[in-house]
Amino acid sequence: MDWPAWGDSNVHRILERMKLFGPWRGIVLGLALGLSVAVPCGAQTLDREARLGRASEDFQRGDHASAWFRFWGLAREGYAAAQFNLGQFYRQGIGIAADMVLARYWYAEAAAQGHPHAQYNLGLMYERGDGTTADLVEAKAWYRRAAAQDVPGARSALDRLEKPELPRRSSQTAPRPLSPGLADATRQ
Repeated sequence: MDWPAWGDSNVHRILERMKLFGPWRGIVLGLALGLSVAVPCGAQTLDREARLGRASEDFQRGDHASAWFRFWGLAREGYAAAQFNLGQFYRQGIGIAADMVLARYWYAEAAAQGHPHAQYNLGLMYERGDGTTADLVEAKAWYRRAAAQDVPGARSALDRLEKPELPRRSSQTAPRPLSPGLADATRQ
Protein backbone atom coordinates (compact mmCIF):
# COMPACT_ATOMS: atom_id res chain seq x y z
CA MET A 1 0.00 0.00 0.00
CA ASP A 2 1.26 3.48 -0.81
CA TRP A 3 0.78 6.97 0.58
CA PRO A 4 -2.21 8.79 -0.87
CA ALA A 5 -1.10 10.84 -3.87
CA TRP A 6 -1.83 14.14 -2.11
CA GLY A 7 0.36 13.10 0.83
CA ASP A 8 3.64 12.89 -1.08
CA SER A 9 3.06 16.10 -3.01
CA ASN A 10 1.94 17.84 0.17
CA VAL A 11 5.10 16.79 2.04
CA HIS A 12 7.38 17.93 -0.77
CA ARG A 13 5.43 21.16 -1.24
CA ILE A 14 5.77 21.95 2.48
CA LEU A 15 9.48 21.09 2.49
CA GLU A 16 10.14 23.21 -0.60
CA ARG A 17 8.34 26.20 0.90
CA MET A 18 10.22 25.78 4.17
CA LYS A 19 13.46 26.67 2.36
CA LEU A 20 12.06 30.16 1.86
CA PHE A 21 11.65 30.82 5.58
CA GLY A 22 15.26 30.35 6.72
CA PRO A 23 15.46 30.32 10.52
CA TRP A 24 11.65 30.44 10.77
CA ARG A 25 11.19 27.14 8.93
CA GLY A 26 10.67 25.14 12.15
CA ILE A 27 7.74 27.34 13.11
CA VAL A 28 6.37 27.18 9.57
CA LEU A 29 6.66 23.38 9.58
CA GLY A 30 4.82 23.19 12.89
CA LEU A 31 2.02 25.35 11.54
CA ALA A 32 1.87 23.36 8.32
CA LEU A 33 1.70 20.09 10.21
CA GLY A 34 -0.98 21.43 12.50
CA LEU A 35 -3.04 22.43 9.49
CA SER A 36 -2.43 19.22 7.57
CA VAL A 37 -3.63 17.09 10.48
CA ALA A 38 -7.09 18.59 10.03
CA VAL A 39 -7.19 17.43 6.40
CA PRO A 40 -8.58 13.89 6.06
CA CYS A 41 -6.00 11.51 4.60
CA GLY A 42 -8.40 9.17 2.86
CA ALA A 43 -10.06 5.89 3.69
CA GLN A 44 -6.87 3.85 3.68
CA THR A 45 -3.90 4.47 5.94
CA LEU A 46 -0.60 2.68 6.04
CA ASP A 47 0.26 0.54 8.99
CA ARG A 48 3.23 1.63 11.07
CA GLU A 49 5.69 -0.88 9.67
CA ALA A 50 4.98 0.14 6.10
CA ARG A 51 5.26 3.82 7.02
CA LEU A 52 8.52 3.13 8.84
CA GLY A 53 9.77 1.32 5.75
CA ARG A 54 8.86 4.31 3.60
CA ALA A 55 10.75 6.64 5.95
CA SER A 56 13.77 4.33 5.84
CA GLU A 57 13.64 4.29 2.04
CA ASP A 58 13.58 8.09 2.01
CA PHE A 59 16.63 8.11 4.26
CA GLN A 60 18.50 5.58 2.10
CA ARG A 61 17.80 7.72 -0.99
CA GLY A 62 19.31 10.72 0.81
CA ASP A 63 15.96 12.49 1.17
CA HIS A 64 16.57 13.31 4.83
CA ALA A 65 13.86 15.97 5.03
CA SER A 66 11.13 13.54 3.97
CA ALA A 67 12.56 10.81 6.20
CA TRP A 68 12.58 13.18 9.19
CA PHE A 69 9.01 14.21 8.43
CA ARG A 70 7.80 10.61 8.26
CA PHE A 71 9.74 9.51 11.39
CA TRP A 72 8.39 12.54 13.24
CA GLY A 73 4.79 11.59 12.43
CA LEU A 74 5.34 8.03 13.65
CA ALA A 75 7.23 9.21 16.74
CA ARG A 76 4.34 11.45 17.74
CA GLU A 77 2.12 8.37 17.56
CA GLY A 78 4.42 6.73 20.12
CA TYR A 79 6.27 4.34 17.79
CA ALA A 80 9.57 3.51 19.52
CA ALA A 81 11.56 2.74 16.36
CA ALA A 82 10.68 6.14 14.89
CA GLN A 83 11.47 7.87 18.19
CA PHE A 84 14.90 6.21 18.17
CA ASN A 85 15.49 7.33 14.58
CA LEU A 86 14.57 10.92 15.44
CA GLY A 87 17.09 10.71 18.29
CA GLN A 88 19.68 9.66 15.72
CA PHE A 89 18.77 12.58 13.44
CA TYR A 90 19.18 15.09 16.26
CA ARG A 91 22.32 13.54 17.81
CA GLN A 92 24.15 13.27 14.51
CA GLY A 93 22.73 16.41 12.90
CA ILE A 94 21.44 14.53 9.85
CA GLY A 95 19.87 17.13 7.59
CA ILE A 96 19.17 19.35 10.59
CA ALA A 97 21.22 21.13 13.24
CA ALA A 98 22.46 18.73 15.91
CA ASP A 99 20.49 19.18 19.13
CA MET A 100 21.52 16.98 22.04
CA VAL A 101 18.53 17.98 24.18
CA LEU A 102 16.07 16.84 21.51
CA ALA A 103 18.16 13.73 20.85
CA ARG A 104 17.98 12.82 24.53
CA TYR A 105 14.24 13.51 24.59
CA TRP A 106 13.52 11.14 21.68
CA TYR A 107 15.91 8.47 22.97
CA ALA A 108 14.17 8.66 26.36
CA GLU A 109 10.77 8.24 24.73
CA ALA A 110 11.94 5.13 22.86
CA ALA A 111 13.97 3.76 25.79
CA ALA A 112 10.94 3.98 28.10
CA GLN A 113 9.21 1.57 25.71
CA GLY A 114 12.16 -0.84 25.88
CA HIS A 115 14.00 0.06 22.66
CA PRO A 116 17.45 -1.48 23.35
CA HIS A 117 19.61 0.85 21.24
CA ALA A 118 17.82 3.91 22.59
CA GLN A 119 18.61 2.64 26.08
CA TYR A 120 22.29 2.29 25.18
CA ASN A 121 22.45 5.74 23.54
CA LEU A 122 20.69 7.29 26.53
CA GLY A 123 23.30 5.70 28.80
CA LEU A 124 26.02 7.16 26.61
CA MET A 125 24.46 10.63 26.75
CA TYR A 126 24.20 10.51 30.54
CA GLU A 127 27.78 9.29 30.80
CA ARG A 128 29.12 12.10 28.62
CA GLY A 129 26.70 14.81 29.71
CA ASP A 130 25.33 15.28 26.18
CA GLY A 131 22.06 17.21 26.33
CA THR A 132 21.97 16.85 30.11
CA THR A 133 24.15 16.97 33.17
CA ALA A 134 26.50 13.99 33.36
CA ASP A 135 24.99 11.40 35.70
CA LEU A 136 26.89 8.13 36.02
CA VAL A 137 24.19 6.50 38.15
CA GLU A 138 21.62 7.17 35.43
CA ALA A 139 24.09 6.08 32.74
CA LYS A 140 24.66 2.75 34.52
CA ALA A 141 20.91 2.19 34.83
CA TRP A 142 20.39 2.63 31.08
CA TYR A 143 23.46 0.55 30.21
CA ARG A 144 22.11 -2.22 32.48
CA ARG A 145 18.81 -2.25 30.59
CA ALA A 146 20.59 -2.31 27.23
CA ALA A 147 22.99 -5.05 28.38
CA ALA A 148 20.01 -7.17 29.45
CA GLN A 149 18.91 -7.04 25.79
CA ASP A 150 22.41 -7.94 24.53
CA VAL A 151 23.20 -4.60 22.89
CA PRO A 152 26.82 -4.69 21.68
CA GLY A 153 29.01 -2.48 23.85
CA ALA A 154 26.50 -2.11 26.68
CA ARG A 155 28.13 -4.71 28.94
CA SER A 156 31.63 -3.24 28.45
CA ALA A 157 30.33 0.28 29.07
CA LEU A 158 28.66 -0.91 32.28
CA ASP A 159 31.82 -2.75 33.38
CA ARG A 160 33.90 0.37 32.67
CA LEU A 161 31.66 2.52 34.85
CA GLU A 162 31.44 -0.01 37.66
CA LYS A 163 35.21 -0.54 37.80
CA PRO A 164 36.74 1.39 40.72
CA GLU A 165 38.75 4.35 39.54
CA LEU A 166 42.51 4.07 39.97
CA PRO A 167 44.18 6.75 42.06
CA ARG A 168 45.77 9.49 39.99
CA ARG A 169 49.49 10.16 40.05
CA SER A 170 50.69 13.20 41.89
CA SER A 171 52.39 15.95 39.92
CA GLN A 172 55.77 14.81 41.29
CA THR A 173 55.47 11.45 39.57
CA ALA A 174 53.92 12.74 36.37
CA PRO A 175 55.03 10.85 33.28
CA ARG A 176 57.72 12.40 31.14
CA PRO A 177 56.60 14.31 28.06
CA LEU A 178 56.37 12.29 24.89
CA SER A 179 59.56 11.90 22.94
CA PRO A 180 59.95 13.55 19.55
CA GLY A 181 58.09 12.06 16.60
CA LEU A 182 59.29 8.81 15.07
CA ALA A 183 61.06 10.56 12.19
CA ASP A 184 63.03 12.73 14.65
CA ALA A 185 63.99 9.77 16.84
CA THR A 186 65.41 7.75 13.94
CA ARG A 187 67.74 10.58 12.85
CA GLN A 188 69.57 10.70 16.19
